[in-house]
Amino acid sequence: MSEPLRTWLRSRKKIRTFELIREHSAKALQVADEFLTGVNAALEGRRDETKAAFKRESLREREGDALRRKVMVELAKGELLPEERDYLMRLARRIDAVADYAHGASRILSFLPLENADESLKREVRTMASKVRQCVASMDDCVRKLIDGDLDGASAAAEAVDDLEEEVDELHMSTRRILMDEYYARADPRIIVFSSEFLEAVEDTSDRCEDVSDQVSVLLIYLSQPSA
Repeated sequence: MSEPLRTWLRSRKKIRTFELIREHSAKALQVADEFLTGVNAALEGRRDETKAAFKRESLREREGDALRRKVMVELAKGELLPEERDYLMRLARRIDAVADYAHGASRILSFLPLENADESLKREVRTMASKVRQCVASMDDCVRKLIDGDLDGASAAAEAVDDLEEEVDELHMSTRRILMDEYYARADPRIIVFSSEFLEAVEDTSDRCEDVSDQVSVLLIYLSQPSA
């Protein structure tokens, strides 16, 4: 850890904002966990389990919203420099967006008959959802390592997020191509539309993870400056 970062963390270690951000990130991971559970159940036609996962996810997402509001209240107290408050506000909002997009995908999943998809699409969706969950986990790792003062660990986790986001992008394109196959040529247009929106929301979740890791990288650069 650089000395400026070490000094910055030591001088601010009692500020509650950091623990709230840690909790907020962990909550986003819980949302992703329920999302993955819901996807796997939907692919196998276990609609009751999909609905149950969606309910649990809704609760986790609301808890995340509450944590974001607490972060904003703490930051408004003025214990940090203005630029530091700005960086952390952006970080909290971007963490919140991860949970929002994952929950948005699950909202579509709650009525999308994914069990009727062909095996090639099911396989890609299952892999895509798993990669997104890994991406959120790497994002959470990135945030936790930042707060713990592990500069190298946070940077490595940010790189892992970027790599996973690229993998999700490739899977997203693959699912788009599958929807153009003959199997879906006579499918109900509503199914195609909502399938496309679902896949877009899943892909957007990984994009939002990358937004978080980018914000952490910016914060690390700021904290590594001698004037910090």
